[in-house]
Amino acid sequence: MNKNLGRSNRWLEGIDVNNQAIDSKSKGTADQQASLVGSIAVTVVEILANGNLMVKGEKKLGLSEGTEVIQVSGIIRPEDVGPNSTVQSRRLANAQIAYRGSGDLANAARPGWGTRMMHSLWPF
Repeated sequence: MNKNLGRSNRWLEGIDVNNQAIDSKSKGTADQQASLVGSIAVTVVEILANGNLMVKGEKKLGLSEGTEVIQVSGIIRPEDVGPNSTVQSRRLANAQIAYRGSGDLANAARPGWGTRMMHSLWPF
C-alpha cells in the first residue's frame, strides 16, 4: 500500500489514470412552432427621433372556457403603414408578442402538480 495516498484517496490505489481516453458521442434536436392569425389594434405610444413609431396593443377574448389575452408591441416605420392603416407583423421590429390564457382551457394544458414539483427539484 502506498503510504503517500491520503485516507480519502485509497480507492485510487492500483488504478492507472494516465493514458486513458474517454469518448462520448451524442446527437439531439429541439423544435418548436407556433402560429397566430388575427388582427390587433395598436396605439402609437412614442415617436422616435428617426420618425419610427413605437406601438403597443392588447386584445382580450372572453370565452366560456376562460380568457385569452394577446399583447403586441414593437417599432414600425411610417411607410410600412398600409392605406387601410394596417401593418403586417413581419414589418414590426423588436416585436414582443405575448399570448396568455386563464380558466379551464388554460388549466387543462398546464402540467399536473406532481410534474411541476418534480421539474422544480430535478436539476436536468
